[in-house]
Amino acid sequence: MLFSTSTYLLAVLPVVLGCADHLDASHYTAPSHNHKRQLTTIDTGHKETFWRYDASYDWGKIDPAYGTCQNGTQQSPIALQRGGGLSNYHQPTFSYTGANMTGNFVNWGHGPAFTLYHPEGDFSALPRMKFDDEEVSLIGWHIHSPADHTIDGFRSKSEMHLVHANAEGEPRAVVAIRIDPGKAPSAFFSSLPTPYIGFNDTMAYANTQLDLLEPLREVAELTEFWTYKGSLTSPPCEEGVRWFVARSVLYVGIEQMQEILHVSTYSARVEQQVSRLVNPFGRIQTNESMFGSMRLTSNGGVSSSEEPRGSHTRTQRGGDISSSFEYCNTHHDPVLLLKSTFEL
Repeated sequence: MLFSTSTYLLAVLPVVLGCADHLDASHYTAPSHNHKRQLTTIDTGHKETFWRYDASYDWGKIDPAYGTCQNGTQQSPIALQRGGGLSNYHQPTFSYTGANMTGNFVNWGHGPAFTLYHPEGDFSALPRMKFDDEEVSLIGWHIHSPADHTIDGFRSKSEMHLVHANAEGEPRAVVAIRIDPGKAPSAFFSSLPTPYIGFNDTMAYANTQLDLLEPLREVAELTEFWTYKGSLTSPPCEEGVRWFVARSVLYVGIEQMQEILHVSTYSARVEQQVSRLVNPFGRIQTNESMFGSMRLTSNGGVSSSEEPRGSHTRTQRGGDISSSFEYCNTHHDPVLLLKSTFEL
């Protein structure tokens, strides 16, 4: 198996982060290409975190800084449906520079991750993505296992998040790619340093070079996708992040899937529930909700055979437009119904 380098060093990285800290590229050094692995131990003085993915419904009670996780109105992930909601709008375009993007291959405490090298606070030389009137920079990727998003109730083995930030370093967009085992190895995962760094080795990193266009090629270059405005999926759950979830699955070989899961721990946040959709653009039939049939009327209102509460609804293809939701965080508080603008 070919790869750029497998020289492992140690970095001062937090043990568990609110998703991988892709803004910290201070430990980058040039790849050595010598294919030897050297491990050293240093005292990082890191702090242990006290939140867990299997208790994500309670994050807001752990730390006041996580309050948005508890009472936010655009929280991620949400359930998606194959039969409806694929976007005709917000089409992203990618200005990635191809092969030999340099950075640190790490484990963020829950699975494989990669942070691109950049001078502190300067993202101008990083790969770019444009959507709507916004341009953002790719700062890194990390993997959640199992997947954060479900499609028709099905959850993939893993999900890769390509995180993009604005000029101030604020996360603004995430491209989500689901990962499942297939018949042949993935060219992208074949290029990663092996063996992967374990979830207990969060201070270790490998300087390497990757072609970050390859995962996009393996999902049809994001020609079909779901999109919505949500949040990061771990504390402090910052909102205002546009999600692009690829319809195509990135298939990896059986051994590659086993390797990913071998170095991963559970990191899927419980899905956040959308209860009511109001669309100002006329009558669009939505999918069946779990609490009754809903449809949009010509005057922008909602009619329902039963009062929906805590249900997921999506418009058919072409219905991807700004919409007003009543958003119900039923995982946090079954009686709390918050009104918000949830933009598809």
